[in-house]
Amino acid sequence: MTYFREMTHAHNVELTNEAMLQNAPSVFAEQPFNEVSSKYGFVPTINVIEGLRAEGWLPVDATQKNVRNKDKTDFTKHLIRFRRLNDDIKVGDSAVELLLTNSHDRSSAFVLHAGIFRMACANGIVIADSTFNKVSVRHNQNALEDVIEGSYQVLEEVPLITNEVEAMQEVILNREEQKIFAGAALDYMLPEPKEGEAKIVTSKDALIGQILHPKRSADTGSDLWSTYNVVQEKALRGGLISHKMDAKGRYRRNTTRAVKSIDKNVKLNKALWEMAVKMKELKAA
Repeated sequence: MTYFREMTHAHNVELTNEAMLQNAPSVFAEQPFNEVSSKYGFVPTINVIEGLRAEGWLPVDATQKNVRNKDKTDFTKHLIRFRRLNDDIKVGDSAVELLLTNSHDRSSAFVLHAGIFRMACANGIVIADSTFNKVSVRHNQNALEDVIEGSYQVLEEVPLITNEVEAMQEVILNREEQKIFAGAALDYMLPEPKEGEAKIVTSKDALIGQILHPKRSADTGSDLWSTYNVVQEKALRGGLISHKMDAKGRYRRNTTRAVKSIDKNVKLNKALWEMAVKMKELKAA
């Protein structure tokens, strides 16, 4: 498995290049990995970051994968989060973000996602493609210009993102509906064990109860936005406790870990956002 390094969670502080180098050295690659084809159009990520800086998007977090092949450490996939700190674009108690992923080992193009950073819990949300279509940019001589153009697409979609959040805040869920939402998320958090693996013996109701237990008073509301944020934080931060029994009848305690894979983080985030949008639509039907 590959994991990314811990985020800095700097909130409203611009990330310096020195801090970025420590967290994600592959951002500063001066050439692609040696196995990349000669047709690969190399554009250093730091050049794109500086271009976005000039447009008002300031980096606030940087992270990269840890890889088994140490030769790829300085070229591997990385994720940078940007925010417009000088004219912070707010969605309720949250700020709109731009997320950029890239690699210099041919495993990823430049990809832009829209995101939301919720100040109350320092949680980063990635918005599903159904609300904002990700922007994928190939490695070529126009990459910098194409990424900057994509950043303006995020700005153009801010009203739509705001409308989605406000609509979720207006949707009230009863306890059974909250359990349905948390139960759907549980399937992502604890997938069915493969043959021969220890089976979870903790009841689904008990696990759902843990997921829905808020960590702060600000999240005690029964509206869809509050419910979504409670579930999203539990899914991404980990800490869900269950008990498993192996084929020999032995029990052991299991605690879910924080999601540290870049790809899994984005995929899970988008799945949860899509679930919230679908729940909103079902309640409106």
